[in-house]
Amino acid sequence: MIESIAIANVATYGSTPETMSGLLQFNYLFGSNATGKTTISP
Repeated sequence: MIESIAIANVATYGSTPETMSGLLQFNYLFGSNATGKTTISP
């Protein structure tokens, strides 16, 4: 199971890594269109 993720330099993400931690088995991501939600989906 993925417990954390860091992403940078892809799609709408800049060079500073964006980190999500404390992830559970089921997570819900929401945001405006074209903000990178699909980029981090498995």
